[in-house]
Amino acid sequence: MKKSLSLLLSLALVLLLLAGCAQDAAAPAADGDTADTGATTDAADTADTADTADTADTADTGASGDAPMIGFANYSTISYFMNMGAAAHKTAAEAGCEFHELYHGGDAAVLADQIEDLAAMGCQILITEVTDDQSMVNTFQELKDQGIIIVSCDIRTQENVDYWIASDNYQIGRTSGENAVAYLTEKYGEARGTVAILSSKTTTSMIERAEGFKEVLADYPNIEIVDEQFPTDFSAVNMMTLTDDILQLYGEGSLDVIFASNQTQVEGANSAIVTAGRQDVALFGVDDSDAIYEALQDPNSTLQSTVVQDPIAMGVQAVTAGLALYNGETLDGDTYNPDVMLVTRDNVAEFIENNAAQVAELEDYYN
Repeated sequence: MKKSLSLLLSLALVLLLLAGCAQDAAAPAADGDTADTGATTDAADTADTADTADTADTADTGASGDAPMIGFANYSTISYFMNMGAAAHKTAAEAGCEFHELYHGGDAAVLADQIEDLAAMGCQILITEVTDDQSMVNTFQELKDQGIIIVSCDIRTQENVDYWIASDNYQIGRTSGENAVAYLTEKYGEARGTVAILSSKTTTSMIERAEGFKEVLADYPNIEIVDEQFPTDFSAVNMMTLTDDILQLYGEGSLDVIFASNQTQVEGANSAIVTAGRQDVALFGVDDSDAIYEALQDPNSTLQSTVVQDPIAMGVQAVTAGLALYNGETLDGDTYNPDVMLVTRDNVAEFIENNAAQVAELEDYYN
């Protein structure tokens, strides 16, 4: 009996030992499952982190990333400059660049401050509408020494810019002059008549336009320039007053043509001619605006044509060239002259439609 009891106890002990071993053998399997789960979790976390990092990098590139910051010290808020700025902004945004635009209103001191502010913000490409060809030369050299790309629109400083974008202002004047000669030839049966010119002694673009206009007239000895004015205040109100003085000085039948060399001169001169009822004086101009388009469609206006620049193409090229230079590319020359267009009473409606479509694409980019 004792032997049987001992045997039973021994058997129970063996069974207990076997059960313990089975539990110990099961433990690593459980740890192994945890390890796999942990590895899977870590891989998922790593993947999520990588995706987040990639997303952040993409977002940074979209906003700026490695793309340079671009600043534009623009001239004023008339449509010509605003369209140029919006086109530059859109082109910069599409390239993933942060873009900042300021307006100096033709004040050289304000321009200098804005240039410094844009540079301090970290702009690596600066687009400028300078007020003259001298005042910013030293500043531009200092910026270039810092590795900043300088793109100048319209007026070109005599040195220290990397790229210059402007319409050929002599050609603008010549185009208007040729149209004026055609008008006088149709009016009199030959190229003859009297002309007054509104120009400037300080704004290079306006000076060159007047010179181009006079260059064409110089080939026609029977066309006489009887008056040339050089205002410093280009506001439309002042231009209206100045033109009214000219109209009073040259009575009906003694003046055939007035050439106005920028937008506000055209607008002011047109208002004076319409108000005075001087249908004998034809107006030829440069630049465009809603008021100028309306005048070309107004039977009471004598505005015959205006030579229109392409500020949208200029804004696009300013950013495109700046980015190319920033990336170390070599450009074909350092100057870009966009085409100009003669807008007349015959084609103004079509021009307005086409221009409106271009402007609509920029509506989200005006400052």
